[in-house]
Amino acid sequence: MAAKGLDIDREAFCCSICLDLLKDPVTIPCGHSYCMSCVNTHWDGEGKSYSCPQCRQNFTQRPVLVKNTMLSILMEGLKKSGPPAAPVSPSSAAHGDVSCDLCCEKKVKAVKSCLQCLVSYCKEHLQPHYDVAALKKHKLVEPKENLQENMCPRHDEVMKMFCRTDQQCICYLCSVDQHKGHHTVTAAAERAEKQRELQAVQQNLLQRIHHKETDEERLQQQVKNSSRSADAAVEHSDRSLKELLRLLEKRMSEVKQQVRSQQKAEEHRIKELQDKVQQEITELRRKLTELDTLSHTEDHVHFLHKFASLSKVSETSDSVKSSQTPPPFQDTVTAAVSKLRSALQETRLMDPPAEVHKPKVNAPKTDAPPAGAQGTAPPQQTNLKDFPILPCNSKTAVSSLQSPPPDNKMSSQPPISGHFKSTKELQEYVMDLTLDPQSVNEKMVLVDENRTVVLVSLSREYSHNSAGFTHFAQVVSKQSLTGRCSWMVESGRETSDITIAVAYKSIRRDGSSNECSFGKNAKSWALKCFPNNHCEFWHNGTCLKVPKKPGKVVVFLDFSAGILSFFHRTDRELHHIHTVKTTFTKPLVAGFRLDEFDSYARLCGPEFY
Repeated sequence: MAAKGLDIDREAFCCSICLDLLKDPVTIPCGHSYCMSCVNTHWDGEGKSYSCPQCRQNFTQRPVLVKNTMLSILMEGLKKSGPPAAPVSPSSAAHGDVSCDLCCEKKVKAVKSCLQCLVSYCKEHLQPHYDVAALKKHKLVEPKENLQENMCPRHDEVMKMFCRTDQQCICYLCSVDQHKGHHTVTAAAERAEKQRELQAVQQNLLQRIHHKETDEERLQQQVKNSSRSADAAVEHSDRSLKELLRLLEKRMSEVKQQVRSQQKAEEHRIKELQDKVQQEITELRRKLTELDTLSHTEDHVHFLHKFASLSKVSETSDSVKSSQTPPPFQDTVTAAVSKLRSALQETRLMDPPAEVHKPKVNAPKTDAPPAGAQGTAPPQQTNLKDFPILPCNSKTAVSSLQSPPPDNKMSSQPPISGHFKSTKELQEYVMDLTLDPQSVNEKMVLVDENRTVVLVSLSREYSHNSAGFTHFAQVVSKQSLTGRCSWMVESGRETSDITIAVAYKSIRRDGSSNECSFGKNAKSWALKCFPNNHCEFWHNGTCLKVPKKPGKVVVFLDFSAGILSFFHRTDRELHHIHTVKTTFTKPLVAGFRLDEFDSYARLCGPEFY
């Protein structure tokens, strides 16, 4: 009993804030005692309002705290006479647990919190709420910290109402005072309403989670499909390229064998000629010996008969003509390599390697192919980098490698829709060309830093150029044309003809034959523009009439693809004139031909694009 009484006495001297024995006890004006540090901390958090944590009595000014000497002495005695601290029991409050507000010395874990009392109770102190009829009506919830949040800061009453007008919890006094006339309901009614909304929000979130999980599964499947597709493409590419390498090696072996066969045939022919020459030498030496013997005979009649026969045979002997030029073995190799290169270009194996990029969901759009003068022009060239995978069919490659070179026939089919509609699309290919003074005809003059050529009636300073065109009023560019390039041409007179050409750099310049005239041979391609807004496309002596509108002419060349296109320009728009598809094997140059005096042609700079 004494121990129990001591325990009761110790609980009576516990601070209701820290639930431990009073330390530096102070007594406030209402009579309740607290630890000095606990009550100071409590009031510091209340701002300008000061009240007792237990009885809620308000003080106008913050009370001055003075240490209660009597309680301090008593606390020292309790600490000395008190039993040792008991070990923590399973019901003791651990870190993070809500402790019972009525347990003083030992912090016991609370099992319930009362929203009316604003107190948390352990199992022992909660029993009255189950036994006392008045306390049975209190609302018990799971242990909760900060029960003061349920108190109205204005009236120190439990907030049991909810103002829908201001969307906040209030007490009953607030509903008849500050929130008078507002739409107010009980907190329980508002909770029931919000509970239904919460269920709808939960359902919506569950649906969204389901959709996102479905999307995630779909993306994972796309990753797997992409991986399988890439693996299959790489495997197929390896097989196809190995097959092509095998075919190339086989073709290389065939070319070597063909050259060696030609070599043997040539050596056999030469050996026969050598044998024939040796026989002729032997015969001639025999004749020479007979003639020498005949010269010493003294029989005049015999001499005359023999000399006539010997001299006649000697005159009918012919010399064997030998060529100093080696057999054209290189032509065989060049033709074979050119054929292989054309086949590889047709199968698009000589394009630059593809760049890694994100695959597109939709298939890339392709346009119809443009028409060409020499065979049908291919579809608009698309780099391998535009596609994540480019499968290669080895059978197609085989047939391409074995097929003959493309037939250079002319065609006048219309261009593809949307192919180079504006000069802006050609800006990256613009080449700043100038004319070569060494190639200009003697009746042509170069001006404007060799960008403009004028046809005059008198011979000018270029007449001494041995490398210039001697008969036709033609000139070529100083720069060679390779890769993809574009240039713009402006004619000086609307009443004169102008020929815009692309030719091999090795085109013949000396003479008046078709080998020197743009478009009349296999080494040049020419567009001849007339004043009546029509054109003629010439190649190898074949003419094709094509329409043209007034304006500057724009030329586009893709050397490796063998594409040559002509456009007429109005403002910034391009209108297709003609496209030719062929195979270029040697360096190219741009060229002009003028047919009337005082006419001129000008190469426009990049600023005109």
